[in-house]
Amino acid sequence: MEQQQVDSRRWYALGVILLPTLLISLNTYMIQVALPSMQYSLNASFSEAQLIVTGFSLGLAVALIISGKLGDIYGRK
Repeated sequence: MEQQQVDSRRWYALGVILLPTLLISLNTYMIQVALPSMQYSLNASFSEAQLIVTGFSLGLAVALIISGKLGDIYGRK
């Protein structure tokens, strides 16, 4: 029976795969922390502040989807 070769870089690959999840969580957290200050400086109501967070999250999600599709099209051949 043949033994499979285990790539020593597999843990680096896992880190690269999980990094976007961490960054999305950190970005959302930073927006939530900065939201009261932004709301005060923009004289925004609570619903307008919610719109800011929703727009940021939606823009980030769209950018990730487009980046993933471009990576599929133009990525490693």
